[in-house]
Amino acid sequence: MVSSPSIASPNPHAEEAFQERLRKRGPVTAEQFLGELRERIAADHARIRAEHERRAEAKRKSDVDKEIWATGYKAMAKRLHPDVPGGSHEAMQRLNELKKGRRVK
Repeated sequence: MVSSPSIASPNPHAEEAFQERLRKRGPVTAEQFLGELRERIAADHARIRAEHERRAEAKRKSDVDKEIWATGYKAMAKRLHPDVPGGSHEAMQRLNELKKGRRVK
């Protein structure tokens, strides 16, 4: 029988639940401990993969959003520029303020 050492977990609630299960069950064999450890590692890997995928998707959406804003800004700037008939300095200033707020390149 092997007592289970505490292993750092990024999720303290999962760690507490794991430790509580071990206390209730008592001593475990090395095989049992390693089996549970493998399950925890697999769960952590799945969580990390899911977070990575979520962040990658958010970046893709952000990139598309920036591209749409940049394209729209260029089209509006061509129409609102003071040197173009119908354009004005004030309209161009408002558009530039929007651009600055959206961090459009």
